[in-house]
Amino acid sequence: MEKPSGITVQFKGILMKRYAIIHINIVIFLALALGIVFYANAQTKNSRRLAEENLTGTTEVISGIAGNYFTETENVCVTWATYINNSDLTMEEAIEYLGSVRISDDVYAQIIWADDLTGLSREAYLADEGRFDVSYANREYLFRGWSDRTKLFVTPRFTNPVTGSYSIAFCEWVFLKENGKLRQAIVMRIVPSSYLESRWVFPSNYENASIAIIDMSGSYVLKPDSMKNEDFYSYLYSYNRGSIDQKALEDKLRNEKSGIVTAKNAMGTECLWSFRHIDANNEWIVVMSVPASDIKGDTYDWAIPIAILLTLLLVFTIDMLHFVNVRRRDLEVNEKLKKQGDELKAALESAEYANRAKTTFLNHMSHDIRTPMNAIIGYTKIALKEETTPEVRDCLTKIDESSEHLLTLINDVLDISRIESGRVEYNPQPVDIRSITDTVLSIAEGYMNDRDIKFEVYRDPLDYPYVMADAVRIRDILVNILSNAVKFTPDGGKIKFEAIWEPAEDDKHATVIYKIADTGAGMSREFLEHAFEEFAQEESGARTKYKGTGLGLAISKRYAELMNGTITVESEKGKGTEFTVTIPFELAQIEESLDKPAKAAKADLNGIKVLLVEDNDLNAEIATVLLDEAGMLVTRVCDGEEAVEAFNSNPKNTYELILMDIMMPRLNGYDATRKIRSLDREDAGIIPIVAMTVNAFAEDVEAARKAGMNGHVAKPIDIARLMSVLAEVLHTPN
Repeated sequence: MEKPSGITVQFKGILMKRYAIIHINIVIFLALALGIVFYANAQTKNSRRLAEENLTGTTEVISGIAGNYFTETENVCVTWATYINNSDLTMEEAIEYLGSVRISDDVYAQIIWADDLTGLSREAYLADEGRFDVSYANREYLFRGWSDRTKLFVTPRFTNPVTGSYSIAFCEWVFLKENGKLRQAIVMRIVPSSYLESRWVFPSNYENASIAIIDMSGSYVLKPDSMKNEDFYSYLYSYNRGSIDQKALEDKLRNEKSGIVTAKNAMGTECLWSFRHIDANNEWIVVMSVPASDIKGDTYDWAIPIAILLTLLLVFTIDMLHFVNVRRRDLEVNEKLKKQGDELKAALESAEYANRAKTTFLNHMSHDIRTPMNAIIGYTKIALKEETTPEVRDCLTKIDESSEHLLTLINDVLDISRIESGRVEYNPQPVDIRSITDTVLSIAEGYMNDRDIKFEVYRDPLDYPYVMADAVRIRDILVNILSNAVKFTPDGGKIKFEAIWEPAEDDKHATVIYKIADTGAGMSREFLEHAFEEFAQEESGARTKYKGTGLGLAISKRYAELMNGTITVESEKGKGTEFTVTIPFELAQIEESLDKPAKAAKADLNGIKVLLVEDNDLNAEIATVLLDEAGMLVTRVCDGEEAVEAFNSNPKNTYELILMDIMMPRLNGYDATRKIRSLDREDAGIIPIVAMTVNAFAEDVEAARKAGMNGHVAKPIDIARLMSVLAEVLHTPN
């Protein structure tokens, strides 16, 4: 047998090595291919899972937006019902009230009796402007789902008899007077479906998405054109007959808070139907439909693992291409995530807008809050002037004190809401900084009239005390801190007030440092970090002992920051507290006339003829009593139109003064003043007109001045303030 040559052996060795390399490459190829296959499957499944989670998350965002609207509308309905139930109204009076609180022309209001479902509409029929009666006697099915009558109820979608448009109604129970008895009724806030569709802009990453809102029965609250039938359950069943269990579908949507259902739409396209209950109203369900093809997730090219098996070079080339492709996909995913972030940011801004709307609503409600407060405080002060028993006088005194305290709390809440809505502005004017301090100290001494508290005052002497400052904000800060010091310092204690003047680096600015220290209750080290937070109170028991909202320091801090100043506090429990308020000022150039102290207006008001313009009977009665006691002769009219007519139809000097309410039917106080000032008669431009209104903010005072008024008195009426303003305008040249 011939022995193989060395070359043959060498060749065979090389061939064996190549075979080994080929085998190794094959193993590598197979391993890489299998790895890629498994990786592609995993990525596809994960992509599908993320896509479904994104669909569920989008549905949750939509549910939150709808919930915000429901909560907002529920608050309005509760406010309507509370006012009506507390005011002892007839149906006609209740409809008139609803007309005075209209918020949007697109929202309607009706009241019907609970027994026969007939009543009145706030708006006239579109087809008959003289008709206001409504009847739901043949639509009692709308109210069958109202099982818990202690909660707000929302009807299924129906046709509004007044407008003929699809609508839903938010309902609350009320009691109205009829023939001297109380009769149960339903107040309805009716919202057209078209209004909801125009107001709600739902975020969605899916071009072919359809979004609806249904109630538990399947009736549409919000219905897109793509969804057929008048009932959602019958819609799905009719286009998925034989492949879907209608009862199981209804049970799933009613009993599960959220989930996904697979079914075809009216076009025969297989879709994923994501649903979620609205937290604010568990009777409503958001349903979002997206074609399944839109959310299958990313897929991979199965030719890649086959190509990898051809050659090692091709494997590496494809591998590099794969990584480039993955990088491109990452960029696309990042872009999608950015887009989702932008849409979520838009949803957040929408939620913040809802919060601002609540703040605006609270500001508007200040009129309705202050009006009854004016009656309570006014009648109490009138009653205190009458002879009565000590027991009754003690009760009246306590009512008076509690009313003043309640008014302070209301003002605090309104102030903080105005600060949060950005409506408070820094308005510096030339002032004598010493006069601000004088006023603050005078108020503080009044707080301590009946207290055994030592009050020490130190004030730096000033060569030039005139600065540009917002005197009202500074006074509010210092009075707030001093009132707390008096409140929390026991008799026998001490309060120290310091006003320190620090010149700036240039001769046009200066800084004033106020220090207020007391030997009162003090604050713990832990609570100091939260002292300036809204509603912060160290102990729940403090609410009973000291009262208050916990807003004073929060408001003071906001005011100081508005003036580029600071407030700091040091305190020790049981030993006392020291606040330091630092405020920078620009020095003011004062005319010589402003250097002289103003003289207080004094006048004999006896016999002054007053035209009182007031639509509220209680407010009018209180004002009349106060003016009568001052010897003034009062003629009352009920709105701006009557005021213009009364002034214009009477000769000169019939009236010497006009007291003008602002918020009135037909013609408000601003417009009535402008009309009077524009009349072609000698006294139209000179008769004193004073606003007497619950619109008590700084911009309201400015609005009164711009309308042509000579003064402004806020309700509840402060008698001393009223008489001072009247004396000033009656004896100040125009």
